[in-house]
This record gives sequence, C-alpha cells and structure tokens, in this order.
Amino acid sequence: MKKILFTFCMVFLGSSLFAQQDALYSQYMFNGLVLNPAYAGNKGVLNINLVNRNQWVGQKVEGAPQTQALTADGSFMDGKVGLGVHLINDKVGAQSQQIAMFSYAYKIPVSETADLSFGLGGGVANFVLDGTQLTTTQQGDQAIPTERISHFTPDVNFGVYLSHEKYYVGLSTTHLITLKPKADFANYVNLKRHYYLTGGYIFPINDFVKAYPSVLVKSDLNGPINVDVNGFVMILDKFSVGASYRTGVYVQSGNYSPGALKSNSVVAMAQIYMLDQKLRVGYSYDFDVSKTGYSRNTHEISLGYLIKTEDGLRNLSSPRYY
Repeated sequence: MKKILFTFCMVFLGSSLFAQQDALYSQYMFNGLVLNPAYAGNKGVLNINLVNRNQWVGQKVEGAPQTQALTADGSFMDGKVGLGVHLINDKVGAQSQQIAMFSYAYKIPVSETADLSFGLGGGVANFVLDGTQLTTTQQGDQAIPTERISHFTPDVNFGVYLSHEKYYVGLSTTHLITLKPKADFANYVNLKRHYYLTGGYIFPINDFVKAYPSVLVKSDLNGPINVDVNGFVMILDKFSVGASYRTGVYVQSGNYSPGALKSNSVVAMAQIYMLDQKLRVGYSYDFDVSKTGYSRNTHEISLGYLIKTEDGLRNLSSPRYY
C-alpha cells in the first residue's frame, strides 16, 4: 500500500515535483551546463561529466526519484566559442522525462581576467506518464490514465555567464519555447519556465587551503523560490569537503506568506581530484530536515574528466573549481 499511495500522490498531488520542476542536483556547481547554456566552454578544455542521483534510498518505496545526466562541452575558435551537449533522464513514480540539449556560447572578454558569455540551448524533451504503473482503489476513474501517454516538444534555454579565475555569476532560464501538451496530457504536464541565478567565489586562505562558497537561487515564479547556500574547503587542489543548506521561500502576491522560510535539506559533499587534476570524483548525501513523513535520504555520485585540446587555453595544473 505504501508504494501505491506514493505513486498516486507523486502523480496527482505532487505533480509540481515533475511537471513544474526541473531535475534537482546537489553538485550543480561542478556541472553548470545543465543549468546554463552559457557555461559551455568555460573550462577551456573538453569537459565531460556524469551524474547519478537516487532519492529516498532505504525507504522501500517503488518509484522514488532517480536522475541521470551526461554532459560534455569544449572551447573552440581561440576560446571565443563554447559548444556543449547534455542528456538528462529523470524519473519520479510513473512519470519520466528525457531531454537532449545542444548549447552554443559566445564569449566576450570584459577584462584581462574575466569573460562574459551569452549562451543559447536548443533540443527536444519527451515527457511520459505510464498509466500501467498506477494502481488505485477506485476503478473506472476517467481522470487516471490506464495506458502510457507521452508529450514530445522542442525546448530552448538561454543564459549569460560572467566568469573569472576567482568568481562566477550566471543567470539563465529554461523552457523558453515549448509546445502545449495534447488534451489527454494537459492535466499531467504544465511545463513552466524556470529561472536560475548562480554565483561563487574562491578565497585563498593560504598556499594550501582555499575556501569556495557558492549560491543557487531557482524558481518557476509559481511555486517556492528555492535557495541553496554552499561552502567548500579545498586542500592542496586535490581534495575538498563541503556542505549545502537548501531552503524554500513561499511567495504570495509579492509578499512572504506566514512561515515562508522552510528548511528542506542539508547536504554533505566531498570531491577528489586525481591524474593531475584531470579526473574528479564527487559524492554527496542529502539529509532531510523537513517533516514530510519520508527521510528523503539521497545519494548523488558525479564523475568529471578534462581532456586538453589544441584549442584549450588553460593549463590543467591550474584548474577551474567550477
């Protein structure tokens, strides 16, 4: 019964988790392309990342959220152009989405140490609701599909990204152009534009240790404004540990509603850099601190690999931390 109720609630009572929310990542700061197409080419080398995220681990709940993402981007034309591609598979209960996106970024130097990039992403998205996975106690409910239905649509993203050796600031939006779902799918998919503001800074403490705080603000202008505040300590450019605090601010008519600030989760993260900074292995664990009835324990593993190309402008011995 627990797994049946979970699937039913995820689809019909909590549809915003899928239909009005992009996939969630704890280690977003190491994989900026999934949030902002202007990030393409930022590292100046071929940058490949793989992420696997499993939520509600240990709850024995069928249909718990799972996300996989593969991204690759590189720098071309003497660093003026960045190209990238990312693939996302996100599944929650009987609902899933698959996205394939190509990104183009054009970089303009604004100083000797800072660049401003404008990025455009174009691709396709497929949204699926598998009615054969739904089980209800009331038979013949016309509002509940009994077969697999899907919605295929073009998708467009846009972003700007200011990058410096010590800091970055990015602003982006997703789902600028999409097709309205068919009548039989309109009740389950209401794809909204999402907006992202990111920023981070590197503080050298001494020759061996650096501090790296960052922030992510995201919203679809309908639900809560989500804020992630993160902090890392990098040791000898080979190992880092950090934590993140994720909150949600609920807004009504431009004003905060009562009890507007609600804690969601605390995330512990660690990264190891190997092979002369070319290989990065990351792990994060989300601790739920809200009273939802589910622990929402979440494991997220990420892998990153840098390949220096002839057009790569930066030395891998002096790595980017984002």
